[in-house]
Amino acid sequence: MPTVSIIVPTLNEAANIDPLITRIEAACLGAALDYEILVVDDGSTDDTRDRVRCLLPDHPLRLIEREPDHGLAGAVLDAAAQAAAEVVLVIDADLSHPPEAIPALAAPILSGLADMAIGSRYVTGGSTPGWSRLRRLVSRFATLFSWPLTEVQDPLSGFFAVRRRRLLALDKTVSGFKIGLELLAQAGESLRVVEIPIAFHDRVEGRSKFGLANGFAYLEQLARLLGGSASGGSALRFGLVGLLGMALDLSLFSLLLSRGVSLGTAHATSFLLATINNYLLNAYWAFRREPGADRAVTFNRYALFLVVAVLALCLRGGVLAALTGGGGWSPRLAILPAVLAAAGVNYFGAAWLVFPVRDRRVAPELRWNLITWAVVAYVLCLRLVYLGGPDLLQEEAYYWSYAQRLDIGYLDHPPMVAWLIWLSTSVFGDTEFAVRLPAFLSGLVAAVFVFKLSRNLYGGGVARRALGVFAVLPVFFICGFLMTPDAPLIACWAAALHYLERALLGRHSRAWLGVGAALGLGFLSKYSIGLLGLATLVYVLLDRPSRAWLRQPAPYLGALLALLICSPVILWNAQHDWASFAFQSTNRLAGDFHFSLPQLVGSMLLLLSPTGFFAAAGALLGKGGIPPMASGSVHAPADEIGASADRRRFELIYTLVPLAVLMLFSLTRAIKLNWTGPIWLVLVPWLGYFLCSGRVPQGSRLLQRIHRLWPATMAGIMLTLAIMLHVLTLAFPLQIYPARSSLIGWHDLADQIERIEDRIEQETGQEPMVVGMDKYGITSRLAFYRTSVLKQRGPLGREESLNGTIGRHVLGLSSLMYQWWQLRPAVPGSMLILVDEDPENLTKRSVERHFESLGAVQQIDAHKNGSRVGTFYYRIGQWKG
Repeated sequence: MPTVSIIVPTLNEAANIDPLITRIEAACLGAALDYEILVVDDGSTDDTRDRVRCLLPDHPLRLIEREPDHGLAGAVLDAAAQAAAEVVLVIDADLSHPPEAIPALAAPILSGLADMAIGSRYVTGGSTPGWSRLRRLVSRFATLFSWPLTEVQDPLSGFFAVRRRRLLALDKTVSGFKIGLELLAQAGESLRVVEIPIAFHDRVEGRSKFGLANGFAYLEQLARLLGGSASGGSALRFGLVGLLGMALDLSLFSLLLSRGVSLGTAHATSFLLATINNYLLNAYWAFRREPGADRAVTFNRYALFLVVAVLALCLRGGVLAALTGGGGWSPRLAILPAVLAAAGVNYFGAAWLVFPVRDRRVAPELRWNLITWAVVAYVLCLRLVYLGGPDLLQEEAYYWSYAQRLDIGYLDHPPMVAWLIWLSTSVFGDTEFAVRLPAFLSGLVAAVFVFKLSRNLYGGGVARRALGVFAVLPVFFICGFLMTPDAPLIACWAAALHYLERALLGRHSRAWLGVGAALGLGFLSKYSIGLLGLATLVYVLLDRPSRAWLRQPAPYLGALLALLICSPVILWNAQHDWASFAFQSTNRLAGDFHFSLPQLVGSMLLLLSPTGFFAAAGALLGKGGIPPMASGSVHAPADEIGASADRRRFELIYTLVPLAVLMLFSLTRAIKLNWTGPIWLVLVPWLGYFLCSGRVPQGSRLLQRIHRLWPATMAGIMLTLAIMLHVLTLAFPLQIYPARSSLIGWHDLADQIERIEDRIEQETGQEPMVVGMDKYGITSRLAFYRTSVLKQRGPLGREESLNGTIGRHVLGLSSLMYQWWQLRPAVPGSMLILVDEDPENLTKRSVERHFESLGAVQQIDAHKNGSRVGTFYYRIGQWKG
């Protein structure tokens, strides 16, 4: 009885069948492999069948004659049903696959090391000789579409070996050009897959069967396998519906603009009316004809459609704002790409979420993979288009002020945030986009290392879902958008965790250099990364195998590298009486007593969302046991139980040690909202693992409930953040902004202050100075937006905004770095414009005693897009020193 049945599907391959059978026979005999060959012919019109019949007497060969039915997939399934061996190997008949690789593909299956072996063009050692760069690019691009399905490098390969029962388990009606893709999809992550490198050669004889129609069939196959009702037909009908909706949308948009309606209100109103029209047409026509599609029209489905529509609306608003604001496009031109962006979101949401295909054969984790991929793509696009939208927060403007006085250290933070802002604004100018761009890029870096950490711990499928968790958790969304020291800190913390896992669990000595680099760069970002050093010491002391590192040079070389990288900030502190270290350590410890543990817990709920918080609590409390690595991962360790215990120890120590320090501190001192943010990075892989219902232990009611909440949580977080960004940039429809918000209107406020400053200069003959009356926020934002207002005056205007906007230290109050910087000095007799949000701060005796004369408190309203968004107060006085 043969051990391997080799299936060769044919269609007009007369010129290739003889050399193929000869090479298969030579390869199998050379490896002492018992085999049979099943040639399954799909109605060839040449003499393929006659050539096979001539070979039958001299070879272990059978011919299966059939009429075309369900394409290549049907041919392979028919042959598998008649195969005598338990291991089946599929190879193309056109000699593009090397028969010499058959023993290498069969070996992992026969030995039980894998469930499927794929002849791969794209793993190390694989090649495509004779291919042009364009063809390689197109092939790899096509492969990218299957990324939500599998981490296999060459999932489209038609050269593979698998257990016969796996093929027979597929639906008999399955069709498609890529039967291997069906196997990967329906088996899910339980399938253990290895890839064997091969050299793929183009056919020499005959014509290729692959054409444009096969390309569309491949995309439809992918959509079906991922649970979407997307097809050429639905796409065409959706496109027609979209064109009708676009015409309605653009007509209403132009009409409203011509009637004087604001940009935000016009685009939101026209969009929402168009989407109601689109929903009805999609529900009753565009997707109703798709086989397997869920056609019921219910209130819940309509609500889901509205969620998708609002997400599309917010992305569209970001594109519109970015193009009309930073890009300088006219609204009527900018609306076109904005409409296309929204159409993409709407089609995906309609095909995969609102009108999905219900197919129980598809592994549930694959649907989660697609959803998380879509979440990541949407969140990245949303952050990118809104980078230049909302006004800078006071912290962002303050760190921009850092960058205008570049140094190797500052009082309240290390210099990395200033260096990154300086680099970005040097290229893109002093804009909100340029200030925030380093945060966006830092978020990408963090995502890469989160993916690597997750893949090493749990496999590639979990890593993809972990990216979705990372994208939507509020703490990581915010750190990837707002430019604060936390942005580079998160990137460095994620990198450090990755290299620590490679060093402590993977036992790679070179990884300690990565640890050192990440910790050094992290220390230049924020001193709190030192908590990772403490956690590492605890881990090494508690884990017996890791104690061996104490006797090896690698960790000490990593520590030396970290010290070298962060030496600039150490040098600055040494030159300034250790001021920054003291500010962040002894000064905080010497503060007033404050029991802030409830605030610490509240910050966790806000940063992680309630669902994320309780999921993290479940991880730390051990609910559900230790999750194993996905069995289909090529990274699976030999000793799974030991590896699971190591992962558990790693996750617990690198979460609990930093968290314990902050909890102890919160018992007696005040804490800040963002402090626990990076601590949760090490649990992101675990959260990604339990996104799938199949991964949730049946005995854990907590995790079962959390799992059911994740879809709504992810949608709710995205919806909340998207609406907030839209409101802060373009307002609600009807031009409604948050009342008395200090988050917006700063450009208008700076413009009005500048006009007041110009008037005083004309009246008195001296240039007044602007003083922000809080610790640093008003001063920093006025400095930034006065720079924008005075841009037309060139370098002199920039110098006026930077040095003519000073801190309240001139009145004997703290203003952090503003009292350290050498700004234009205020001399006795100087005119000062005091600005504050609270008029009482301008009338205090402690303020008035610094002036020879002081005018009355006056109100000034800040506006955005014509609406009043904030109220400020100012006084003008002659400073006496």
